[in-house]
Amino acid sequence: MLHKETVEPALLMLANELFKIPELEQFVLVGGTAITLLIANRRSIDIDLF
Repeated sequence: MLHKETVEPALLMLANELFKIPELEQFVLVGGTAITLLIANRRSIDIDLF
């Protein structure tokens, strides 16, 4: 289960839209935002894609 309440709604919408772009499909969400979605350890305001 993802803890979507830990990420700003606009940021979550942006990430979802970015992952729909074919050129970005090989990228994955990493860093603090990826962790907080899994364990809800903090509030996240940015995304890291690699």
